[in-house]
Amino acid sequence: MKFKKGHVPWNKGLSKDKDPRVAEIGQKISKVKKLLYSRGKIVIWNKGKNKKIDKRLIKQGITSSLTKKNKYACGELVPWNKGKKGLQVPWNKGKKGLQVAWNKGLSKETNLKIRRQAESITGNWEKKYGKEHAKQRIEKIRTARLKQPVTKISYIEKITKQILLDLGCKEKSNITECKDFLDFVCQEPIAGICIPDFIFPVQKKILNCDGDFWHGNIKFYPKLNKMQKKRRKNDKMQNKILKEKGWIVLRFWEHFIKKDTGRYIPLLSSELKIFE
Repeated sequence: MKFKKGHVPWNKGLSKDKDPRVAEIGQKISKVKKLLYSRGKIVIWNKGKNKKIDKRLIKQGITSSLTKKNKYACGELVPWNKGKKGLQVPWNKGKKGLQVAWNKGLSKETNLKIRRQAESITGNWEKKYGKEHAKQRIEKIRTARLKQPVTKISYIEKITKQILLDLGCKEKSNITECKDFLDFVCQEPIAGICIPDFIFPVQKKILNCDGDFWHGNIKFYPKLNKMQKKRRKNDKMQNKILKEKGWIVLRFWEHFIKKDTGRYIPLLSSELKIFE
């Protein structure tokens, strides 16, 4: 169909919002296009091309950058940092230390939100699996956690490890390789209850480096929080079970390892009978 010069199309000046016919045609075209794209009959013209190779893309990039520059020049676009001098002030400027958690000092007894969270976790498990099965499932997760390899060690563990190596002890990859009196293993699950820091299988001795905060040292934290109380209780329970199974458990506090190395090294060597 040929149009004469000066012919005005019927849809000139109309849009989807103004005319329902235009909207209907647009929907039909988009449906057909989507179908053709999905079947692979139509390929996007700029697929696999970049600004360095394709002339059209280069032209597009130049024109878009020029229009942006023109808009900035005309004042249509304003830079986000206009009128702002120097670096922006961070949100935590003037705030010292870590920010206080919303639930600090709150418990199930005092706060409804925490109580609901705890009930939803435990309640869902019990509803889903039943009380007995929920306990079995928790135990399964705990035993699986013990089998997971520990990749990171703390600063005080690094200090102790270096001291042990300097004193002539040898680190092995697993307990079965330990055949000498001074052979030790780091972070291995034992007796199905814990992962000690250092294990001396031949001597049947366990060496743990306890962080003052995480294990609740009363000297520095007289008012223990819930986590610290639980950790201290677990430590006592582990010590008891390990002693019953014939292990000797040695524990040293973080502040003693860091600040009193002069006493720590000879004490460590005498406990492990290194020079005997």
